[in-house]
Amino acid sequence: MPKSKLRVRALVSSMAVAMLLTACQDEENAAQPDAVTSEAAADATAPQAASAADATGAADVRIDPAIASGVAFTYSADYRLPDAAVGEAQSRHVAACAALGRVHCRVGDIRFDQRSGGQIRGSLILFVDPALARGFLRDAERMVTALDGEILASSITGEDVGTDIANSQANSARLGGDLTRLERRLAAPGLGARERENLQEQVARLRGQLRDGEEDRAAGEARLATTPIELRYTGQTGIAGINPDRPFASAFAASAESFGTFFAWLLTLLGVVAPWAMVAALGVLIWRVARRKTPAVPSK
Repeated sequence: MPKSKLRVRALVSSMAVAMLLTACQDEENAAQPDAVTSEAAADATAPQAASAADATGAADVRIDPAIASGVAFTYSADYRLPDAAVGEAQSRHVAACAALGRVHCRVGDIRFDQRSGGQIRGSLILFVDPALARGFLRDAERMVTALDGEILASSITGEDVGTDIANSQANSARLGGDLTRLERRLAAPGLGARERENLQEQVARLRGQLRDGEEDRAAGEARLATTPIELRYTGQTGIAGINPDRPFASAFAASAESFGTFFAWLLTLLGVVAPWAMVAALGVLIWRVARRKTPAVPSK
């Protein structure tokens, strides 16, 4: 068979394999409802230029809710972007949260800091529906990569809150039984004043413990109801410490800041050491004066 025909067949086979892999990837993405929901919100705010394979990090960790029941998760990510894209990425993430609605996502804290030297930093804390958190973070990473940014770090942590809630409920049940017994004893006639006062103190203490248990359980249930997502942004100028538009001015500012830090440290050290040095010098001076005034003992 001519070599040209073999090359054509090899090319056709390669294209067929590539199309098959693409189709499998599309079916896998379609099988994740939480990702589809958050992707729809992101599409409403910004074009998605990156594919699912481009976003890597904590969002790729798949957690089966059946084996993670009662675990409160927290997602976090650190991004580095061009200086001009830091605010844009932050705005797109806030808009994606707003598109989900306050029931499924709300902003807990947002910060943006731009210093005169060119350093730009930002942070964003969101409270997202646990069912949508992983998909939301994956879309957030796509937005960053679409703005020529990169993922510096991505993490996920979990805490077993469900066990604490169950233990608190068992403890409250036990305390409730003790409280009922003490209240019955307190209602019985013929109690002495000392015994009644003692029972009242125990009842008040048990009621306080029950209130504390209810508050702890409410806090744990609130943690299970939402998943915090902490996003931190850093501009490229903030990482390098040099503004590419003003390299000499940035270098001079960095040197001035370094010298200022050194002199501040030096003054602090002097402020700590100087009083003790003065006390020691005064002690040496007194010792010398006393030694001079002491008459010498004549030798026999």
